[in-house]
Amino acid sequence: MDVTVRVSGQAAEDELRSLRDWLSADDTFRGRVTLETSHRGTEDMGAVIDLLVVAVGSGGAATVLAGAIATWLRTRRSDVTVEIVESAHHRTVKVTALRVKDAEAMIRGVLGASES
Repeated sequence: MDVTVRVSGQAAEDELRSLRDWLSADDTFRGRVTLETSHRGTEDMGAVIDLLVVAVGSGGAATVLAGAIATWLRTRRSDVTVEIVESAHHRTVKVTALRVKDAEAMIRGVLGASES
């Protein structure tokens, strides 16, 4: 299963890179996180980073991902929103850094992960 992650807010591209680095530092996701880019028309000067794709696979990786994203959100100093889409069932959740108290539970629900 792949999970896509979009970040919006101030400095969204930098925040997306930060989240990629955060996830890549975890052994569970090392080599499984990629940045996707797109070109948004001829007026733009190059590629724009749009989203992360995380190959979650089976097992407890979805639970680990939920915890990792929630922890990363708690480290943000600026307002940031993360949209997570679970591809297999097309479930989506948006979490804003201003309301991170229940972020992990919401992300787990979207990813179909339960506490072990």
